[in-house]
Amino acid sequence: GSWKGATKSVINWVLTSSMIQKIHQDTVQGASFKSTENQTEVNQTTIGFVDDNNNCVSQEKDQGPITPKLQESAQKWEKLLHSTGGMLELNKCFTFVINWEQDEEGRHRMCNQRHPIEIIESQTGMTKEIQTKNPSESHKTLGCTKNPAMDSKAQSEDIRKKAEKISQLTCSYGLSRNTSRLAYYSVFLPDVLYHLTSSYIPEQVLD
Repeated sequence: GSWKGATKSVINWVLTSSMIQKIHQDTVQGASFKSTENQTEVNQTTIGFVDDNNNCVSQEKDQGPITPKLQESAQKWEKLLHSTGGMLELNKCFTFVINWEQDEEGRHRMCNQRHPIEIIESQTGMTKEIQTKNPSESHKTLGCTKNPAMDSKAQSEDIRKKAEKISQLTCSYGLSRNTSRLAYYSVFLPDVLYHLTSSYIPEQVLD
């Protein structure tokens, strides 16, 4: 079709995704992000990168359950995507529901709240449940392992395994000094540094 392999597919998707994101932004409530001094406030409904899309919803504790707003946002995006000829891969969809609590010393921490939501799949008419993950549960996104709680254990382990695998392959092939140097700069460093530049790993862990 026109979406894969064709030179115009990129332009087509840029125009289409921009349009449906604008419609989504105008028709659902997003998430409000404020600076610590309350001087800056930003409202965000979607964050997209190519065909990956994150929907954002927030509300105050005294406004009741957040589940209806989550479902409304997810269902709206599913219908918009369906209208373009696309379809959500529900096995790849999930939600993080984050509740902030303050301890006696004024420190904030994330609390896990599971609010499973259901949406109607436009193509089949069937009701499907979208899984809810713990904020500390990591997931792969654009090649990196991340979670809202900024727990870097899974990402650190991924980098360690990747570095060991490349090192073992380099040694087992008996490469010359020049070829090993080429492999180090063209394979090892790009593969490892890509994750480091977009991760939050403590310095003591890297040491």
